[in-house]
Amino acid sequence: GPRHIEGTAAFDEVPAYLPAGALLPLAPAVEHTGELPGGPLELQVYAGVPGAFELVEDDGETQAYEAGDVRVTQFLWDDEAQTLSWKARGFVGNGAAFGEFFVTLFEPGGGMRRSAVMQLGAAGSICLQESQDNCSGSDGRGLSEVVSA
Repeated sequence: GPRHIEGTAAFDEVPAYLPAGALLPLAPAVEHTGELPGGPLELQVYAGVPGAFELVEDDGETQAYEAGDVRVTQFLWDDEAQTLSWKARGFVGNGAAFGEFFVTLFEPGGGMRRSAVMQLGAAGSICLQESQDNCSGSDGRGLSEVVSA
């Protein structure tokens, strides 16, 4: 419901208040769409409840998206298993779509974990549990580092 939250931020910072289960994509800074992808996509996951997000990409140059020339990648966060999975459909022919990404997981208690940069293929999954021994159902990808926030 409606709630007032006060906070301070530096002039060059923009605070973001995100609910548990939010998936927030962050692209590298570029001057214009012609520079995309410009590096790997960061997908921030805010744990606590399951979440989902669809990333829709076009060529950034034409109106071909009107004819359906887009790539749609659906990301699903399974909070209980601490696993992110994805499935992509469609194609962007000029290389403007993201080919690589990494995941930053923000935990309810304030912890943060990050994966290695990986290929964003047609489908896959990554387990973000601290102990990879507890991971099942992912395709073998896991954490590259645990970061103290």
